[in-house]
Amino acid sequence: MSETSYIVYISSLNPFHLEISRMMLDHGKHVLCEKPLCMNEDQTLQLIRHSHSKGCFLMEGIWSTPWVRRRSLGGGVTLELGVYALQFALWIFGYFPQNIMANGTLNKDGVDEEANIVLHYGPDRKAELMLSSLKRFDNKAIIKGTDGTMT
Repeated sequence: MSETSYIVYISSLNPFHLEISRMMLDHGKHVLCEKPLCMNEDQTLQLIRHSHSKGCFLMEGIWSTPWVRRRSLGGGVTLELGVYALQFALWIFGYFPQNIMANGTLNKDGVDEEANIVLHYGPDRKAELMLSSLKRFDNKAIIKGTDGTMT
C-alpha cells in the first residue's frame, strides 16, 4: 500500500504566509508557498527550521527565467514581470493612465524579452517602466515629486 502525500499551495496575502505555512506544516502537510516565502529573513529561516522539524517539504513558488522566454509556457516579460510594475504605478497614481506608449523586443519564439512602457497620467505626471528578462536591473522604484524623491 502506498502512502498519499498532499501539498498545500499558499497564495494568501504576504504577511500571512508564515502563519498559514506553519499551520499546514503542523498538520503534516507539505507546503508550496507563493513568493515571497516570508516577510523577512528571520521568518524564512524560522519556517525552514520548522519544516525540517516536521519532516515536511517546503518550497517557495516562483518560476525561473527560461519559462518567461517560452511562448508555449505563456511567457513574456510584460505578462510575468510587468504586472508588478504596472500595479505599483496604478497604486501610486490611484487611477488609470490617459495614454500608454510602449516598445520592446521579441525573441525568436515571438515572446517579449524587453519592454519600455510609459504611462501618461496628465501634464508632468508619468510612470516609466523598464522590464527585461535579459538584463538584471536593480529591483527598485523611484518616485519623484514636487517635494522630493523617494526610492
